[in-house]
Formats: sequence, C-alpha cells, structure tokens
Amino acid sequence: MAEFTSFLNKTRFALQAFAEDVKDRARKNLINPKNNRGKKGVKGKLYNAIDYRLSNNGLMVSFPFWKDLKYAKYVEYGVKGVGFKPGSKVRNQKVEKGKYSFSRGKKSLPIDIFGGWIHTRKLFPRDAEGKFISRRSLKFAIAKNVYRRGIRAKQYMSPTFRSAFKKLPPQLEDAFAKDVDAFLAYVLEPYKKD
Repeated sequence: MAEFTSFLNKTRFALQAFAEDVKDRARKNLINPKNNRGKKGVKGKLYNAIDYRLSNNGLMVSFPFWKDLKYAKYVEYGVKGVGFKPGSKVRNQKVEKGKYSFSRGKKSLPIDIFGGWIHTRKLFPRDAEGKFISRRSLKFAIAKNVYRRGIRAKQYMSPTFRSAFKKLPPQLEDAFAKDVDAFLAYVLEPYKKD
C-alpha cells in the first residue's frame, strides 16, 4: 500500500507556489525605488541569494539566505547610526529606527567593504576643483557617513512573507482536500461494489 505522503502532490505544488511568490515579491521589494529613496536598487548578492528550499518530502519550505548572507538581516531591519556631534549642520542626522545598532567603540566601519559597492553603483565624484576623488577617500567618507547615519530598513522580506502567508491557508486547504480525496479513492478502490 502506498504512503499518504506520496499523494500530497497538490499540497506540495501549493507550498512551492507560495515560496515562489514570496521569493519574487521579496526581490521586487528589494530593488523597488520606494525602498531606495527614489532610485532603482541594484541586483547584487542579496538579490541573487533570495531563494527558497523545499524539504525532501516537499512539505516544508525554508528561506536559507538569512544564514548565508550575514548582512541580509541588517538590510531588512535597519541599523541605528551613532549620530553626529551636537551642533552639526547635517540634515537627516541618523536613523532613529532600527533593530540593530553600531557599537560606539570604533570610529568608523572598515572601508574595504565599500569597494564593490562603489564599483557596482559607478560612483566617480569630483572635488570642488573638478578633480576625481581617490577611491580610498571615497570609501572612507562613505564608511564614516554610514557609521554615523546608520542603515535605513528596507523591509523587503517581512511584509511580503506576511501577506503571502495570509493567502496560503485557503489555497493549502483546497490542495490538501484534493490530495485526501485522491488518497481515499485509492485506498477504498478495492472495496467498491460494482
């Protein structure tokens, strides 16, 4: 006799459709201009890492990119900056909201992590005289600014998952009901009277 899990094809399909929907919408949210201060986001490592994994029997979905990319949670929830000195004339001084915060022990972030970021966005700023700023100086300025202002939360995954999860129960119920019907038809077939 066949196992019940072998009859759950429609349920597996519903879970896979749910995971695919979450993946697609999270990717769209990540590069959405609304989340990026009016600019279209860049399709980088985080965009490509957003994916799902189904268990061997296909009845459990996970999103493992949170473990693979350590900075994914910081982009999702934001990081509070340490702020500027009192009396500074800088607008938008720091991100007030954020689940995480930078420690005050350091003076700045490591500048090497911004090299690829600058290259991806093709930044070539100039000074007041019109000369190009060196890449090292630009990395230093960006690192110091991010450390002070923080990182604004993008909320690309949480709202997507919640809204898709609200729609999941009716789809899953229908799929599971069809799978149970198929299983019962298979099990009760020998007992049918002609």
